[in-house]
Amino acid sequence: MKPKEIQKLCFLVNPKAGKQRSEALVREIKDLLGQKNIDFHFFNSDKEGSISEFIQTENLMDFDGLCVLGGDGTINEAINGLMTSGQSQSIPLGIIPIGSGNAFAETLGELDPIKALSNILSGTTSLIDVFKIDEREKTFFAINIIGWGMAAEVNILAEKLRWMGGIRYSVASLITVMRMKQKHLKANFGNSNIEGKACFFWR
Repeated sequence: MKPKEIQKLCFLVNPKAGKQRSEALVREIKDLLGQKNIDFHFFNSDKEGSISEFIQTENLMDFDGLCVLGGDGTINEAINGLMTSGQSQSIPLGIIPIGSGNAFAETLGELDPIKALSNILSGTTSLIDVFKIDEREKTFFAINIIGWGMAAEVNILAEKLRWMGGIRYSVASLITVMRMKQKHLKANFGNSNIEGKACFFWR
């Protein structure tokens, strides 16, 4: 899409991401933005759900973009906040990967935080697909993958092993495989229905 001149950005920071690397990176980002005369606002997450809540309750139209400093979990929280706030079509979302899991940033082709910021400052944007998941009375959104069964259990266990860093996903996968049992799956994908016993579903 046509590049947009960047004048003011809002940064959504997960202070615990990537072994707490965010503090030093924030200082570096502020210096770079100051050199380019770009205004900024930093919001630090203090608990799970606070980024989503911030997006839903704040008027973000004064900003030229939102920038997530974190990993896949922080990005997911921001996406759900944007999609439920009604502002998803109005403001771009940039990703500065500093998490222990950066799968989505890897698909975009840039894992270096400062280079990712440079890409954001270029003002170039792209459209992406968003999954919408309706589960009983709740609705969720996702941009990378959706998983059920073992795929979800791995992430749940990995969250408890956060102290291990990036290797926690491999450890969680091994533990989950050893103890996983089939569960009943019933899902609807537009015109397709899936129902039966399965260990996991991944899409």
